[in-house]
Amino acid sequence: MTKCSFFIKKLKRFKQDQSGVAALEFVLIFPLLMLVLLSSVELYGHFRAVRKISNVTASLADIVAQSRALTRAQLTALHPLTESLLAPLDVAGIRYRIAIVRQGDAGTPPRLSWEFVNGGRNSEGKLEFGGSIYTATKCGKFKNPQGKNFPPNQDSVFVVVNYTYESIFSNIIDGPTEYEEDMISIPRLGNTVTLSDVTPCV
Repeated sequence: MTKCSFFIKKLKRFKQDQSGVAALEFVLIFPLLMLVLLSSVELYGHFRAVRKISNVTASLADIVAQSRALTRAQLTALHPLTESLLAPLDVAGIRYRIAIVRQGDAGTPPRLSWEFVNGGRNSEGKLEFGGSIYTATKCGKFKNPQGKNFPPNQDSVFVVVNYTYESIFSNIIDGPTEYEEDMISIPRLGNTVTLSDVTPCV
């Protein structure tokens, strides 16, 4: 047997040998399967965060719209509600603002009656007024309306929720993701929602 025929015979035997094929296929496919799995986990986390933020926004807007008057303590007490709606997500990353916006004729700039801004966990929130606390004055200009069109000739409840979502892969995929959701609602029990013991602006 010549060296050439011996080599050809070995080559044919190697070609017909199927041992180790499954291990080789596993080595080639496993990284792809892991990528698909981890991507699915990451996407699910983002979808869940967006859904929960939408629930928080709608709930805050609905609660305020069903009220005639609120106190600062009642506004501060809304934060435990946001915590329960966000669970099991980390509530440290949530911030929200609740505003009563007064819109005149269409095309005129909206004005702020009052606004409550909550900066996160253990925050009592910050109240801002469009006019004087003690005297009925002209409502101040509403800052950062975000280009929203409010219903003309009435007051609206405007809620904006911001949330910083940190996934388990934040260190790999360029840090946390910022989400924002907003909603406009109309007061249901009256023309506006006032703050107790505060003279509303006009």
